Order: sequence, then structure tokens, then C-alpha cells
Amino acid sequence: MVAYHANFMFWAGLAQGMVVFAAVLKLAKGHWGGVVIRFAEAGAAFTTVAVVLFIGLVIGRQYIFTWIHEPRPEIGGWLTNKWFFLRNGVVLVALSWLSWRFVRRDVGPMSANWRPARQWNGSRTPRGSCGTRRSSYWPTRSDTACSRST
Repeated sequence: MVAYHANFMFWAGLAQGMVVFAAVLKLAKGHWGGVVIRFAEAGAAFTTVAVVLFIGLVIGRQYIFTWIHEPRPEIGGWLTNKWFFLRNGVVLVALSWLSWRFVRRDVGPMSANWRPARQWNGSRTPRGSCGTRRSSYWPTRSDTACSRST
């Protein structure tokens, strides 16, 4: 059962660390981490799973944590059974919510403005902005001038 706690701490910490790394890159305007940011933001998905797995820690707390059976009056209420799991559960839920909010805010504008780059007319050649058929994929100078005039 101790392995459950060790794995939970490792994977939950790694997922949250990935989201924090993406947030630091965004705050520092680190444009060098383009693909790395998306990979790091993927850790937000596991933060929700970590909240669900935390319930397993609460259920099996008598078998995982040995200090629960040995009350220590000198530490007061800080490490009591009820307060310890309540505090950690609230912090875990808050971190998961903040992670999802960050990722949604970062990815949101990009996905809201998404549209196909070309209109296909059913053949192998894309239709240009003026309705002409072109054989090349990249826009030409006449395509950009034509799209401005319409």
C-alpha cells in the first residue's frame, strides 16, 4: 500500500509540475517552447484523475499512513486524521481547477479562431480565394491581392 502513495505522489507531482512549467513559459514569454508547452499542458488531464485517486488514499489511510494509529499531542491539530485529508483534498481540487482554467484559457483563443486553411472543390487542386483553380498549395501574390479586393 505504500507503493500506492509513492506512485500517487510521483505522478500527481509530475502532472502538476508540467502545468506549472507551461505557465512559467507563458509568463516569461518563452516562445522557444512551442510544442513543449502543449505537451506540458497535457498534464492537466491527470490532475483530475489525481483528485479521484486521492479518494483511494482517504479510504486506505489506516493501511498507508502509520502515524494515524499513534496520536502525538505535541503536533496539535495540524496532522490529525480529519484535518490532514480535508486540507490536502481541498488543495488538490483547487490545483486541478486552476490547471484546467489555465489550459482552457491558453488553448481557447486558438481553437475558437480555427478554420480550414483552404476550401476543397472535390478535386486534387485547392480552390484559390478568387475561385480559380491552382496547382500549388502555397498562396501566390495574386491570391493575396485578389482576396484583399473582395
